[in-house]
Amino acid sequence: MDRLTLIEEHLRNLEERNQQLQKQYDSLKAEYEKILDKAQSPLFSSDAKEADGGGVPGGVEWGPEAPVKKSGGQTEGARQTAGGGEEEEEIPGVVAGRGGLQRAGAGTMPGRAQRPPLFRFGLLWFRDDTAEIAGRGPYRPDMPAYEHRIGTGAFLGGAENGVTWHSSDNYFTLTFHNLTQLDLREPIQQGDPLHGGFIIPRQRWYFEGKVGDYANFVTSVNRGYASLDLLDSYADYIVHPEWLSFRVGRMKVPSQYEYISIDEANLIGPERSIWVQNFAGNRQLGAMAHGRLFNRRIEYYVGAFNGQRRSFEDYNSSRDYFFYLDYRPFIQSGVDWLSGLHLVGTYNFGEERQPLSPIALRTMNQLSNSNAAAFVSPTILEFNNNVFENGPRGFYSFETVYYYKSWGFLAGIQGGYQDYSIEYTTTPSAPKSGSAPTPASSVTSPFASTRQNANNEFLDVNSPIRTHVPTVGWSFQTWYFLTGEEITRRRYLVEPRQPYGYYDGYIHPGAIELFAKVSDLQMGDAIFRGGIVNRALWTNRAFAPEIGVNWYLTHFVKFTFDYQHVFLGNPVVLDEATGKFTKNYDLFLFRTQLFF
Repeated sequence: MDRLTLIEEHLRNLEERNQQLQKQYDSLKAEYEKILDKAQSPLFSSDAKEADGGGVPGGVEWGPEAPVKKSGGQTEGARQTAGGGEEEEEIPGVVAGRGGLQRAGAGTMPGRAQRPPLFRFGLLWFRDDTAEIAGRGPYRPDMPAYEHRIGTGAFLGGAENGVTWHSSDNYFTLTFHNLTQLDLREPIQQGDPLHGGFIIPRQRWYFEGKVGDYANFVTSVNRGYASLDLLDSYADYIVHPEWLSFRVGRMKVPSQYEYISIDEANLIGPERSIWVQNFAGNRQLGAMAHGRLFNRRIEYYVGAFNGQRRSFEDYNSSRDYFFYLDYRPFIQSGVDWLSGLHLVGTYNFGEERQPLSPIALRTMNQLSNSNAAAFVSPTILEFNNNVFENGPRGFYSFETVYYYKSWGFLAGIQGGYQDYSIEYTTTPSAPKSGSAPTPASSVTSPFASTRQNANNEFLDVNSPIRTHVPTVGWSFQTWYFLTGEEITRRRYLVEPRQPYGYYDGYIHPGAIELFAKVSDLQMGDAIFRGGIVNRALWTNRAFAPEIGVNWYLTHFVKFTFDYQHVFLGNPVVLDEATGKFTKNYDLFLFRTQLFF
């Protein structure tokens, strides 16, 4: 067959394809005009006809519906094959069954022409359904969760999961996420107030969305140790979708990779390393610029914030400045074992004059000033009454992060300094056991007295006597997926290669991740001077090895089993009333987590 004949045959095929597309276009146009005719009647005392031909003006509709049969037997949303046949619209991870669309692991699995091989894990045998669960394609690194359609429309799934509503023109979107964690914590060394039991460390609701193409927003609330709290409330204004966005409001500050790039639902262990959970910048009011440059080799954050951790107000007029740089030198190299390397450096500094946050340093908690935190987490040290941050503060961190297939690690060193002073009030306050008494304002003192309002609340302090306290910490954390999952980030949880369940006569394990970490915290001996911390009750050094297992039953359900042992530099008080002390802590933790 010569070249001219081949070209003529190709043209005939293209012409046939064009005719098929024209038929599809005519059918869709007829359906569109039918919808326009139905949309002429008023709805809610207003014209229901919009630019898209229907819907409530400015209203919200549920996500995409399941394919619907139209007249003539053609499926709406279906596409035709080259031979003129009809092919149903693909819905990743969803299969059609007698009860309608089903998610993987729900009910009877579809039949297979070929039985996948077995593999052995310990004493159990499992099926290898990697490429065939519910008709999905082969497993991929960072594979998103299945899409799940409920009834006529709620859209649940995608890379970020959640339940999403959108306007009829898709200009406005709103996504809801839920995070529910329940812990059983059992410390071996118990006292007052530390004792074992069930707690809810995090019950969070996230609301995020967009307004057009150049504005995103996030609002989240939390109920944990303390009362209901507004965590995030910020908007992102997008100048360029990759290079530059401006974020304003209350948000996580870019203090470390472990803090800003690993979300609370996907921590390596139950909580972060000791230094980060006690000294991270946490959430603050402010503004920052962020983006990715040079084909995503560099991710940056630069911001100015109030400086008071987890607060809504500021006590002085100075700002804290944060700088964050994540360099991925080999992301475009095409070499798998190098592309997952991150080199991260951060620095922040400012002038502080504000109440303490946190008021005590602990080994297994989120940064919180709630007194309830003392019931659920071992305490390293607790500051004396009337101590406040006063003077310069500067913190740095250097972190190396590595992802390669089923394995990875995060190694970091952090440090810096903070100045502290003692607040002198107008009325002497009762000291804690072992702490220095607080002098009255009538006593002559080189310290400047506070300015207080009628409720005796902290307003401002200008003390010339400050104690400069250096601090340093380091950590190493590593993980490995026994079941073969591959990740290149720790966000939005893991999609198991084989979601947990018993079907086709075999047990499917979900994803099983082993993890281990060690973390260390040291503060300078100056912390025991100036009446800041009582040396007789507390220590300024802690070293904590930790091992555990994360079990992802599905993308949305995760169990964590963890054991932490803490070595303390000096014995610390467990119960002041009985004089009970300990130089070690042992904590067993079991967590259930639901996140979507």
